[in-house]
Amino acid sequence: RGYFVWTLLDNLEWAQGTRPRFGLLYVDFATQRRTAKGSAAFFAQLSESHSFTYTPSECNASTPVGSMFVSEAGQLQRLVNASAEQRQQRQQSGGGTTPASVRRAIMSRASRLASLADAQARHVANDGDFKSMRVWLGKASKMRTFVERQRKLLSRQAVAAGGG
Repeated sequence: RGYFVWTLLDNLEWAQGTRPRFGLLYVDFATQRRTAKGSAAFFAQLSESHSFTYTPSECNASTPVGSMFVSEAGQLQRLVNASAEQRQQRQQSGGGTTPASVRRAIMSRASRLASLADAQARHVANDGDFKSMRVWLGKASKMRTFVERQRKLLSRQAVAAGGG
């Protein structure tokens, strides 16, 4: 499944804890117990996807983005609520679905939310909070599912507009 290569001096430092270690694991030098860091989760995701799609700023897990997520989620909620009200008015006055431009704006906001949730997951994983990491990854997954559903509705809407 993989291997590490290190020198004899690295091995001594690993065992004795003479300086901070960087990498995928935290090591309790007294017991030699290893605990995966957030970078291990990031590396696993990178290995599974076989691609590196993050910019350097997205890879930086030192900054929490939870507050940006909350702000963006509020903006998305306002956009969704407004589109629902508009759709209800259009249906009462004779029909029509959510305009494609509004649906694209919703998709854009939801995609950004998924990215922010991924970034927050990396941040909390880097701090060793893997339970929170799973919560944030779940939020990101839900947002991606939402975006995909909106994309399908948009394509159906385009087919109906072109075919009818």
